Amino acid sequence: MFATPASPRVTRRVRPLDSVPLVVQLLAASLAASLAACASSNREAEPMSGASTPVPVRVQTSPEVVTTLNTMPTTSEANSAVVNASVGRAWSALADVYAELGLTPTQFRSGDYLLTVENARIKRQLGNVTLSRYLECGMGQSGANATNYEVTMNLRSQLRAVDSTHTEVRTLLDATARPVAVSGTQVNCQTTNALEQHIATTLARKTGGD
Repeated sequence: MFATPASPRVTRRVRPLDSVPLVVQLLAASLAASLAACASSNREAEPMSGASTPVPVRVQTSPEVVTTLNTMPTTSEANSAVVNASVGRAWSALADVYAELGLTPTQFRSGDYLLTVENARIKRQLGNVTLSRYLECGMGQSGANATNYEVTMNLRSQLRAVDSTHTEVRTLLDATARPVAVSGTQVNCQTTNALEQHIATTLARKTGGD
């Protein structure tokens, strides 16, 4: 018998990366970059979930004035209303509105229709109305702090012409209160929006509409 000769061993050699032509390497890198950019673009185009735009709520408060309560949260919210009067007529009457409240403005800016009262110190009442109607400063043993404490108030109103016969009035109020008879800690107050609405309603009454 004759012995069967052994099959020859075949060895495959893997070509190192350095032996791949440079043009082929560049084409592969460019293709990979294009695919990655497409994937990133698709992710960026996806809409955000849960996003919504707050809608202002308009509340009719009188035939002359519409008060807008803005539901969008902010650190300093101004109460907004529209009166049926030109901005010039409303500006002429705004100081009288503050005078009825017993407030003396510290700043008039006719250029942008801004009236400001700064650091007004008030006790118990403002314009014959108990301060607790306008402010919430917490409660003490004797009742509402807004009534029993000395209140330091900053108030400003600004007008903006909506059109020739309508004017927006925006009023911003902030205040603090401190005990009078005894030593105590100053407390921050929150507006009830009643004073801002009173200013807008009184302004509408004084201008009478155009």
